[in-house]
Amino acid sequence: MNINTLKDMLQALPDCDWAFLLKDVTPRGIRYVREEMENFISPNFSLSEERDGSKQCQVLVISAPGAVGKTTLSQVLAFRKKSLLWDLAASDPIASGSLDGKIFNALRNEALKDFKDFMLEGMQFVVIDALDEGSIKVNEAAFTCLYDDIAKAIKSETEVAKGICFVLLGRSQAAEDAWLELDDRDVNALLLSIKPFDRSQANEYINNRISPNKRTPVFEECRELIFDRLAFSTVEDNEENASDDFLHYPPTLDAIVALLDGESNLSNLRDYLADGANGSRNKPLGLLHEVMSRILEREQKEKFLPIAKKKLAERASQQGWNQWDSLYSDDEQCKRLLAKVLNTTPNATPESLPSELKGDYEQVIDEWISQHPFLQHVGEFANSVFQSYLYARALRGETGQDLNDRVTRELLDPQRLSKKTRLLAEFYLYPVDADSPRGIMPEHVGILYDSLCSSETKGTHLGLSIEGSDPIDGVSDDADEHAEGEFEISSFDGKGELSGDPHSIPFSLRIERDSKISFTNSLRDASITVPCTVEIGVGSPDAPEFALGPSVRIASNKLEINSESLRVGGKAKPRPNEEADSAVILEARDLVSRLTDRPNVHGSFFVSWPGSERYPWTEFHSERLTEASDDDDSLHKAYIRFRRIAGTLRSHGRGSLARTAMKIENARVSKGPMGKRLLDGLVHDGILELHNNRYFWNSEKADALLGVSWGNLNQGQCPPKLEKYLSDFIEQNPSMFS
Repeated sequence: MNINTLKDMLQALPDCDWAFLLKDVTPRGIRYVREEMENFISPNFSLSEERDGSKQCQVLVISAPGAVGKTTLSQVLAFRKKSLLWDLAASDPIASGSLDGKIFNALRNEALKDFKDFMLEGMQFVVIDALDEGSIKVNEAAFTCLYDDIAKAIKSETEVAKGICFVLLGRSQAAEDAWLELDDRDVNALLLSIKPFDRSQANEYINNRISPNKRTPVFEECRELIFDRLAFSTVEDNEENASDDFLHYPPTLDAIVALLDGESNLSNLRDYLADGANGSRNKPLGLLHEVMSRILEREQKEKFLPIAKKKLAERASQQGWNQWDSLYSDDEQCKRLLAKVLNTTPNATPESLPSELKGDYEQVIDEWISQHPFLQHVGEFANSVFQSYLYARALRGETGQDLNDRVTRELLDPQRLSKKTRLLAEFYLYPVDADSPRGIMPEHVGILYDSLCSSETKGTHLGLSIEGSDPIDGVSDDADEHAEGEFEISSFDGKGELSGDPHSIPFSLRIERDSKISFTNSLRDASITVPCTVEIGVGSPDAPEFALGPSVRIASNKLEINSESLRVGGKAKPRPNEEADSAVILEARDLVSRLTDRPNVHGSFFVSWPGSERYPWTEFHSERLTEASDDDDSLHKAYIRFRRIAGTLRSHGRGSLARTAMKIENARVSKGPMGKRLLDGLVHDGILELHNNRYFWNSEKADALLGVSWGNLNQGQCPPKLEKYLSDFIEQNPSMFS
């Protein structure tokens, strides 16, 4: 089945000519869509996976990163084909029998059997949106009941459905999980991905939203200059520009619309953009920053100040005050906009304003703020670009501590998944500078991780590493240090090989002993070594299960597990990169856990902390690293250092483990001259190989000389060969252990 365009999809879907009668009161999230979406631009699709092209496709699974337009597409499909729409974001949590229960409770009692019969005959289907948001409301066992229900619905005792019965939409990982779960139930499903807009679609999107009288030749010049500076990719699968794909998405284009449609002097804007294109500012995210700043400046100087002067001029003159440019600055606007959405009172009145004018000024603000282009309706952001920009400024501390705290709490809520888009992380971390990485707060790491995860596709994967002091080395009471971190976005081809170097986003963390790094719903492909607390789950009843793994190693002073259940490893489709590091390893000097039941484990899982030999951890307990060589202090030191060096490696395409030289040679990894000498020895003996500024792990040499695999090493094993290798190293370098 070939589905490349919306037209192809509509032709493949059944025509639901009979709209079944709904009850007066229906379950939350289930409805018919009665109105067409305005200015909708039809997306294109790429085929991710198809099980058996010779069989009738029964389910379409549509995948895309966050903020791409999946919800809009779901409403368009439901409207044009007259099908039922089930929005899991607005629905009650999934449980066994939910499909029948929800539809039965939505349809008039006599209609359920007819609905099922029509579905089997290829004359009805259901659109189910927001798989990702639905899945975090319950644990894995409860949510997979949905796929049991779907499998039952497309088959009766005597026949199989003759058409597509369901269209499922979700972020990339959730959609891929759904496709795999359906395959396990012998459901023939097609996995499609929404493609980013191409240049012509982007043109159409913007033109449809611009006032007709603004569409002049100068407007077109401005639009083209913006597109050139946004580095739009016009070649399919141009991997060089893959990291910029998020700039093709509707929210970014909405921000451009706000800039162009509100501009009173397009010729001036054209000159400004042309000048920027010739300068050092020609970076996509840099342009988005400029778009935000220009809109805020325009709101101040062209929109607000003329009104404020008209209403306040007489009293201002009486007070001898004329500092008009201090009013409604970009900082003040950001504070007021955030406070409006978060329903709080901002501390934003300019200090330069005399107290006699403050009351009148606040009245003018109240009358004007709701018309701001960053807002729509009452207390809602106009789109996710404006939201991400303002949230990022709050998290960076640019709008005051109160708004910082409120936004942090908002984004650590597991149910706020849709608010964490890639642009939030990009705005927060901008500008990215490898020589002087962005400093971030420990409590924001999980927020940024979720935000960058939202942009993953089938061929891209996010990795996280944080290198701080190893708690196994001990933690002082007044620990205060800077750890180094990195988000790494890797792109893989169909054979599992890296497509160019990963895109690295470095950052630094100031860590104190009571610092806490929190993750809300899931964590995978991560290595974290810190002398503080790592929190798994945030204790929310709206997200009872935490998904951990594959490929996670955490070594922390304290580990807090604040979810009702823990799913380790998962059943996700194997990643294209090497599986050698897929184990989940948790080490801590102390554990605080709400968990009472055994974790649901798929794959390798090892834990080590005081008491980890007790239930529910008994079968996953591993001897602490310090016990591997405690009877010999020198051997213990050498082992810890060797394990830290090797543990820094990451998957680097099929069959290889590697890391950049800078990461391996970092002072926190080598920990002084002894670690550097040990690293030199590993290279000399061929266990580590240095190529193109990367260290690679040679598994054959490691097996021959050390008798240990990289995976075994990460489990804390120290076999006789490795002990002999390290003992020889100590004997050859006695001064380093005296």
